[in-house]
Parts: sequence; C-alpha cells; structure tokens
Amino acid sequence: MNKIISINLKGLVFQVEEEAFEHLQKYLELLNQHFANEESRLEIIDDIESRIAEMLQEKLKTKAAITAADIDEIIGIMGKPADFGIDTEEDETE
Repeated sequence: MNKIISINLKGLVFQVEEEAFEHLQKYLELLNQHFANEESRLEIIDDIESRIAEMLQEKLKTKAAITAADIDEIIGIMGKPADFGIDTEEDETE
C-alpha cells in the first residue's frame, strides 16, 4: 500500500504516490540549482513545470495516481540538469 499525496503543479491538482512526489521534488530542486545563475531562470523553470504537468495529465488518463516509475519516465524524456549544459568552447572554435 502506498501513501497518496495531492499536489498542485501549474494550477492543476495531481494524485501522486509519496515516492513519486519525492522524485519530482528532488528533480525540480536540481533544476532550480542548475539554472540559479540564469537571468531567465523563472521562465525556464515555468516552461519545464508546464510540460511536466502536461505529461502528468496524460498519465492520469489511464490510472488514478502517478507512480515513481511515471516520474522517472518523465525525467528521462525531459532530461537531467546535467543534460542541459552547452559546451560554448566548441561553438567559439567553429
């Protein structure tokens, strides 16, 4: 038996298993840390949260609650913060 938590993401309410909530919360914290020095950090995070909310809505069409596996799949699609890095040295040499 899993504990279910109601969360609000981008104005939408989702039923999420506790472990899934922890995964999502950690992911969003990592994103905030990654983009901390970006001028447009708030816009970037807002866009990412909006896309995650869309994907969560799709998942809930076939089930009652979001699982940790669902969050892991979404993170795999969205990419980890380390995947967002851009190598500017290569761009300068070309």
